[in-house]
Amino acid sequence: MSLRQALSSGRLRVSVNVKPVPAQCSLRSQSCLTRPSARRSIHLLATNTADASSTFEATQTTLPSQTTALPSVTESTDDESIPQLTEEELRFLEERRAFVMEEARNFIASDLDRIFKTGELTVSRYDPNIRFEDPLVAYDNIDGYIFYIRALKALFNIDWQLHTVDVTGPDEVTARWTMGMQLWLLPWRPYVVFTGRSFYKVNTDTGKILSHVDAWDVLKHNRFLSLEGVTYVLRTMMEVQVTPDIEVHKFSVLKKVKDYELRSYPPYLVAETAMPGGAGPASGSGFMELADFIFGNNREKVKMEMTSPVITTVPPGQVTSSAMQFVMEGRFTEVNQLPSPVDSRVLRKSEKGGVYAAVRFSGWPLDYEVVQNERALRDALLRDGYNPLPGYSLARYNEPSVPPMFRRNEVLIELHNFTWP
Repeated sequence: MSLRQALSSGRLRVSVNVKPVPAQCSLRSQSCLTRPSARRSIHLLATNTADASSTFEATQTTLPSQTTALPSVTESTDDESIPQLTEEELRFLEERRAFVMEEARNFIASDLDRIFKTGELTVSRYDPNIRFEDPLVAYDNIDGYIFYIRALKALFNIDWQLHTVDVTGPDEVTARWTMGMQLWLLPWRPYVVFTGRSFYKVNTDTGKILSHVDAWDVLKHNRFLSLEGVTYVLRTMMEVQVTPDIEVHKFSVLKKVKDYELRSYPPYLVAETAMPGGAGPASGSGFMELADFIFGNNREKVKMEMTSPVITTVPPGQVTSSAMQFVMEGRFTEVNQLPSPVDSRVLRKSEKGGVYAAVRFSGWPLDYEVVQNERALRDALLRDGYNPLPGYSLARYNEPSVPPMFRRNEVLIELHNFTWP
């Protein structure tokens, strides 16, 4: 039986137990309703004749100060004096709770952006005994929470992207995010990417944040202290693959798990040349033709900057590459803005972007290594319920002079019918 049906049938009564209130304070007084001392618990008592002892209890916060008339209340425990809450009054309480949670959702969204821009938070909106926990650290007070945020801001260059913030429970707000962290203290400046969710518990009376718990997508075990989390961070910090200090093809990491990461690429422009038949996925055929084009061998004699990565594409059902691509500088937004090639083998193209899965590996990429990584990535995507499209690309980020252990290579597969989040 629904709450509405139970109330209308008279089989469900509502008692309001009042915590001690000053004698001079009327419970109908709006000034009293906003005091902590006027906090109430609503108890739903089932009056089913078959089981009069069945009891349902729901905790409710301080009633808001509104002009709506509230039921009269006494402190007597006699059942005859228990007042009846109407359906309208119960709906009013629910609307109050929904308002508080929506306001908390908006606040969390704005404060998260503020935190990672300035390293400061709006202290008054957090409970003094807030519980913070992620896989590596935990604190039980606002001072520890503030210290941790300031330490992150001081030690790392942070790239922060908030994807969604939603009310996900009666007193819960969940945020999904991506955070990139570069530790500038180490000579090789390692860059670590995390994606995950933050779960906030909200006091529906005051709107204050009671707890904040982070879960990282890359881990199976997120509870503090996670040895898996410690291992992941240390291993990632020790990776020395180098991303060159030139313009890099832009993308947003949507989700990072153990075996791969999911990325969203905006539309972009490329210069492309076909590769000869039989060229493997790691072949360098076509590089010189594209390099000549961007370094001034075009009708307008325009010299362009080299960008990263260099991409080779492998069409569906083939084991050899069909084309090599240079990503054009971001200052070009339309194909007709690019200079005209002199070499007829060089084409200017617009790529639509999309959502891709990527796996990274180091070394000089040999054909068999590229194929192995593509198969492993495709198997992982199918295992996790995604729809990888046929074909794939190899992205190489470094110039030939970079030693193998420092080289960054990636295999990318486009996803079909991907929804986010």
